[in-house]
Amino acid sequence: MIKTAGLSLLALAGLNGLAMAEGMKMPAPGSVYKFDCTFGDGTAFTQEYRIEAVNGDRVTVAVRDWQGEHRYSKPYFLTGSTLFNEMKEQNRSSRMEGDLADFSGLSELPVGYKENAWIKEVRRKDDGLPKAFNWNYTLTVTGRENVYNRAVGDSEIYVIQEERWVEEYSSKMFTHYAPAQAFPLFWQYEDSNGVALECRLSAVSLAAIMTAATKGTPAASAPDTAVPVTRLPAPRPQRLAVLTPPRGKTPPATVAPRKAKKSTAERIARLDMLLSRGLITKSEYDSKKAEIMAEQGQDRYAIALADLSRKFRQKEISPDAYIKGRAALLAEIAPDAMKIEEALAVLKRLFERRLISEIEYARKRQEFLDSI
Repeated sequence: MIKTAGLSLLALAGLNGLAMAEGMKMPAPGSVYKFDCTFGDGTAFTQEYRIEAVNGDRVTVAVRDWQGEHRYSKPYFLTGSTLFNEMKEQNRSSRMEGDLADFSGLSELPVGYKENAWIKEVRRKDDGLPKAFNWNYTLTVTGRENVYNRAVGDSEIYVIQEERWVEEYSSKMFTHYAPAQAFPLFWQYEDSNGVALECRLSAVSLAAIMTAATKGTPAASAPDTAVPVTRLPAPRPQRLAVLTPPRGKTPPATVAPRKAKKSTAERIARLDMLLSRGLITKSEYDSKKAEIMAEQGQDRYAIALADLSRKFRQKEISPDAYIKGRAALLAEIAPDAMKIEEALAVLKRLFERRLISEIEYARKRQEFLDSI
């Protein structure tokens, strides 16, 4: 039963909306959100979420994918999580017991919010006795960022991180919620059974969005604004200034020539000498050595990322080529390919030069920390 817990509950991950500064927004009855999803092995499918009803703080949603259709209900403030009140799918029904109101602080979505609670889930199959699981959930609002999605354009999103475990099973999920759509644009999920999944919003048809202040009031339907499904949308590249020196000008004669840069071997040898003489600490030595070792790799990544951005801005490459090229470069910064001290230095420099986003920086760092 636990082996499929992550996948069966994952359909609940991207359901309700998170919040802007003034509070969460309720998705309106009649709104439809479509997602392109991909498993870690490359298998692709689509999911459709239809908001069926709003009753007080609770939202009821119908989800349709290759498995058929199922429904769930949950408080609107549990957006971006796998928590719920009731769920019915195929031959199984589930309910969660416990004080879900412990997480009501999410309704204001303050960056830095963190809450932990024990939640009991009771599952019952049509042909079997109920089984109970005592989950430990931690929800954190880790940041806010502007991203690009092909279905809706530029959007401000909030990032919710969910971590949960029960017995020997655990999972982690990141959700990007856009207040303007009262719904997530993206989520990424993985669990201890090896399930990995990413879903991105590909089309949306919004009814009138309801704010938290009017969450109990039925919403009027709006004209259908669905857009065609587009495969695998991704963040728009950051706009980076490219500084080009003026042509035909030479440095003044009074400018001293730049000293030749020492080789990596020379710099490490100098570090070794300073450490042996007790002039620097071991911690300082390790930190500086990692920085030196990372510079060659960092320069290569920085040059390649900046070049991709330049080509995309000048329309020399397509959006898909930009996305694939960027993903391939970042995939090289992986625990099985780089030492952790080298990778962290590389990521820090790329982030400081605004070549990767805050979310990318945090996610890649966590990937290496998890590998320890």
